[in-house]
Amino acid sequence: MLKLLSYVRAVVLMFVVPVWMAIYSAWVILQLFMGVKKETVGRGISQVWARSMLFISGVRVDIRGTQWMPQQGGFLYLFNHTSHYDIPVMFFSSPKYFNFGAKSELFSIPIFGQAIRKTGALEIERKNRQKVLSIYKQAEHRVAQGEAFALAPEGTRCEGFGVLGEFKRGPFFFSVNSKMPLVPVVMVGCEEVVKKHSIFINVGVWTRTVVFEILEPIYPDFTKGEEQIPALQETVHLKMKKRLEELWQERRAPRA
Repeated sequence: MLKLLSYVRAVVLMFVVPVWMAIYSAWVILQLFMGVKKETVGRGISQVWARSMLFISGVRVDIRGTQWMPQQGGFLYLFNHTSHYDIPVMFFSSPKYFNFGAKSELFSIPIFGQAIRKTGALEIERKNRQKVLSIYKQAEHRVAQGEAFALAPEGTRCEGFGVLGEFKRGPFFFSVNSKMPLVPVVMVGCEEVVKKHSIFINVGVWTRTVVFEILEPIYPDFTKGEEQIPALQETVHLKMKKRLEELWQERRAPRA
């Protein structure tokens, strides 16, 4: 019965989620217009939005590794990107507020695009490398003020359980030049909530648990500059891939 109801819920959410997004986006713009600080608006509304999205879609999060969170200063989350549901899961789970790097097409969506621009999301134009590097350069002063960011080093969503695509150089360029640590994050199960090329949320089950795990930070040698980027890419990729494989083995193991 609950399996059948999950399909009904998925159809209803097709219409509810866009309206929900528009309401929250308008709330962001109104709060900023009223003079509320950008960080306060972003943190508060993103948490409420993420919690509500997870609740209405029957998604629970197993949060791990929070002891690895840098206690001071800015940092860069690097996460495996498999689903649109990565975003609410990260906003819900992160102990510290952060801004995403979002593809440029999202900034053209009415209300929503204006909201993410005003709260400080990084506009990533994937086909224009020089423009992306310029965006990172412009954000360096924000890192110095303690802001945190999240980027998908693969550059796009990857299909397949536990698959980790090739990493782009841009996020590592951003880290090295902004002098901020890299904080790898692995998520397992988001690709089951919303599959790539699908618009249906959490079909087939009534509740589902995903894993959000923060791994030990990696601190680049800021005296070496950009020459260390290939080594950093390899180090982070190996670290995330190994943990993803372990988590998927854990997920597939038969329960006692």
